Amino acid sequence: MWHHKNANRITDYRYNPVTRISLILLMVLTNNMPVNATALTVSKPPAKENEAKTLTESLKFSEYFLKAGIKPKGKILEYAKNIVTTFPAEERVNALKVVMCESSFNRKATNVNRNGTKDIGLFQLNSGGTLQRLGGDVKDALNPEWNVSAAYVLFQDRGWQPWVCAKKLK
Repeated sequence: MWHHKNANRITDYRYNPVTRISLILLMVLTNNMPVNATALTVSKPPAKENEAKTLTESLKFSEYFLKAGIKPKGKILEYAKNIVTTFPAEERVNALKVVMCESSFNRKATNVNRNGTKDIGLFQLNSGGTLQRLGGDVKDALNPEWNVSAAYVLFQDRGWQPWVCAKKLK
């Protein structure tokens, strides 16, 4: 329950998502301690420190996931977090969109091209020279951590040009 200073009644804001998110952000930004703000007095007991860190981390990742239009769960969440922490802030949404388009976050995705080469893993790295230049092979490309790191190296060198799906980026 939250008490609005300018009202004589207690209003339950838990079911208003916008207000709830605002209150959560307010609590996180103030180290999750009870807050005396202009419009609200938060009298809820502070969350445990680990819960606050998890909430802060989830909010950080959620921003990029929402902008990319994805709702990652399970292993896909791990891959998406790795992408977000590997790529620079201004390219994180693009990286998530490229992976969604190229492999649908399937770490084992393998597609054969007309010239006989294969595109492998999350970022669909090509076996016709790209993998070798990045110091890897098919086994490496199927490893999500290696694939993301290698894709970032390739991105630093050539931007989004190597990925067909990058043409859809704004």
